Amino acid sequence: LNPAPTGILKLGDFPDRGLENVGANYAGNCEEVTATEGFTAGQEGVTYCGWFANVATASRLLLKATLKNGAWENVTFAYDVPTTAGDATPVPTLPLFGLGILVSLLGLFGLRKLRQ
Repeated sequence: LNPAPTGILKLGDFPDRGLENVGANYAGNCEEVTATEGFTAGQEGVTYCGWFANVATASRLLLKATLKNGAWENVTFAYDVPTTAGDATPVPTLPLFGLGILVSLLGLFGLRKLRQ
C-alpha cells in the first residue's frame, strides 16, 4: 500500500496474505475477503481490506482502511479471526412434533392398507 501503514505491534509471521479493493461504500468487517493480490494502487475515497494468515497456527489478521486525502482513515483490525471455509449451507430440519404427525399418518395409511 502506498502510503504504507506503520505500527509497532508484532504478531508473528503471516506468510499467506491478500489485499482487495472493496469499494467506497463498503460497510462489512472484511471477513469474507479472500483475494490473493499482494499490491494495489490506492484510489482516493476507496476502502481496502487486507488479510494475513498463518495456516500452521490458524491465526488470521484482518485489516480495513479507507484512503482519504493521501492518508489512511478509519483503520480497524481484528486478530485471531477464524478462517472461513465458505458459506454455510442451511440444512432443513423438522420439529419433533412434525415428525410425530408424519409417523402417525404413515401408520394410519399402513393400517388402512392392511384392512383392504
